[in-house]
Amino acid sequence: MHAESQPYDEYMTELEYLAFETESEFKHEYANGRIYALAGGTEDHNAISVNTSTIIKSQLFGQDCKVYSSDQAVKVSSKSVSYRYPDVSLVCGDRDFADDKTRQLLNPTILIEVLSPTTTVTDYREKIAEYTSIPSLQAYLIISQDEARIEMLSRQGKNDWRYQNFTGIDKVIELPSINCTLDLERVYDGIAFDDE
Repeated sequence: MHAESQPYDEYMTELEYLAFETESEFKHEYANGRIYALAGGTEDHNAISVNTSTIIKSQLFGQDCKVYSSDQAVKVSSKSVSYRYPDVSLVCGDRDFADDKTRQLLNPTILIEVLSPTTTVTDYREKIAEYTSIPSLQAYLIISQDEARIEMLSRQGKNDWRYQNFTGIDKVIELPSINCTLDLERVYDGIAFDDE
C-alpha cells in the first residue's frame, strides 16, 4: 500500500467515512473507526506493483478475472469493518461490490501489498488478520522493496493458512488458485537493491 500517515484524531462511523471518502480528492483507509490518509508510494514501490499486476494479468488473458490497482477499495467485514486499498487485488468469476456507487470489492481472490517502512506493522499485523477473514481470499502476498523476498499466506482450508517465504531473485511462486506463477526476477525488474 502507499505510505500511510498518522490517523485523523476524530472517530468516524462507517457511514461518516464513506461520505467523507466520496467527497475527498485523496484516498483514506478506514479501520476501527479511524481514518488514515494514504500518500504516494516511492518509485520502486510503484514499479514493483505495476510489474506484479502486469505479470499476473498477462497470464489471465481471456479469462474471467480482473486485476486492480491500488485505486480499488476492498471492504473487509470481520470483527469490525475496514476499508483498504491493496497495492494489487484480483478477483476471478463474479465480482461482488458493497455499493453500486462507491464500488468497494467484497470478494477478492488474491490481495498483494508492497511493504513500505511506514506500513510494515499494518501490513503484517492488522491486514493479515483482516484479509484472512475474507471467505473468498485464496492468497495474501507481502512483497519487500528492500530485497528479493515475497511472503505468501495461502488458504489450505476454511481457517487453515500456509505460510511460505520466497527469498532470492531466482524464486518462482505458484498461485494454483488462479493457475499462474510469479517470477521474482520479473517482479523486481528494474529495481536496484542497496547492496548491489
